[in-house]
Amino acid sequence: MGYIIFTIYFLAILAVLYFIPKRRQMKQAKKNGSLTGAMGGQAAYTKEQQFLAKEQFAAYRKTVYADHPQVERFESVKKKVILFLVLSNFLLIFAKICFAGKTAGISITAFIPAFISAFLTTFGLNAIFLFCAMGPKWTMAFLLYILVLKDILSAANVLFTQLGIDSFEKFVRAYIDGFRQYPLAITLDFLSWIYMLLVLAAAIWLTLIPKNRELAKQSETLQMQLKNFTPTL
Repeated sequence: MGYIIFTIYFLAILAVLYFIPKRRQMKQAKKNGSLTGAMGGQAAYTKEQQFLAKEQFAAYRKTVYADHPQVERFESVKKKVILFLVLSNFLLIFAKICFAGKTAGISITAFIPAFISAFLTTFGLNAIFLFCAMGPKWTMAFLLYILVLKDILSAANVLFTQLGIDSFEKFVRAYIDGFRQYPLAITLDFLSWIYMLLVLAAAIWLTLIPKNRELAKQSETLQMQLKNFTPTL
C-alpha cells in the first residue's frame, strides 16, 4: 500500500509540474493587465502609468465579460469553493499536527521543525492541486480526484493494514470505541472524511456537470482574450 501511495504522490507532482507553467501564463493576464499584453515584452512604467493601465484593464475586462454574466458568476463561485477547501484543509491539517505533537509530548524546540516539515508535505501538495483546479480549464479539476484518491488510499492503509479492519461493522465499532477514549482525535478524523467528500463533490461539480464544463470552456476563451489586452499609455 505504501508503494501505491508513493506512486500517487509521484504522479501528482509530475502533473503539477506540467500544469503550473500554463497556470502562470493565465494569471499573467490578470496581473494589473500584466502591462505586456500583445506587446510581447515588459518595460519600465511609472506608478501613474501602472494605475492607468489597471483602470484600462478593468474597463477592458468589463467589456469582455459584458455578454457573459453567467461565466463571471461561475468563476466567482468556483473561486470561493476552492478557497474554502484550501482554508478548511489548512485548519484541519494544522489541528491534526498540533494534536499529534501534544499527544506525543514533543518539546517546542523539536516540534517547530517537525511541524513545518509535516505541514509542507501535506498541506503544500494539496494547496498546489487546489489552486491549479481554480484555473479556467475545466480539465484541471481532475486533479481533485487525485487528492481524493490519495486520501482514500492513505485511510485504507491505516484501517485495513495497520488496524486490521475488514468490514463496515468493525469500521463503525472502531470509531465508536475510539471516540470514547480519544474524542478529539476521532473528531478530527471524522472531519477528514467530510472534507474528502467535499473535495469529491467539488470535483464532480466541475467535471461531470455539462453546464459547468461549458462555462469553464467559455471562461478559458475569455481569459485568452484578456491576454490580448494592451494598455494605451
